Amino acid sequence: MIKQLFLLVLFTALLSNIGLSQGHRDKSDNYERIRAQKIAYITDALELTPSESEKFWPVYNEFKEQYYALHKERHAIDEIGDISESEAKALLTKSIVRDRKEIELRETYNAKFLEAIPANKLVKLRGIERKFKKEILSSFKNKYRSKKS
Repeated sequence: MIKQLFLLVLFTALLSNIGLSQGHRDKSDNYERIRAQKIAYITDALELTPSESEKFWPVYNEFKEQYYALHKERHAIDEIGDISESEAKALLTKSIVRDRKEIELRETYNAKFLEAIPANKLVKLRGIERKFKKEILSSFKNKYRSKKS
């Protein structure tokens, strides 16, 4: 009896582990698919030549990696609950420092981007990124609505 119970618990644990890893793999696959779509979308919208793409994408990926690291700091501040007045002032100062770092990062990478693509394409980049994000969010909403129905 104990042996059967042990086997049942073990089997249940294995099944739940397989299920959890499947969900993680699906998220990773979705991320990679969206990332590939973003690369194609930006490349097409900016009309990047092969030479420009070769120079642009390594700089873009490096910039985004550093940008997202700063962005995580901002979200960590957003999730804070009740704090004292002095802690709140310290967080406000920290937020301003983070914003300055972001501006410095943009200045640094604007120079690097201009070595890869012309200024008129760089000016369009942020708008194209926003448009892509809107389209992806819209497609997720549509998928969610169709699954809900």
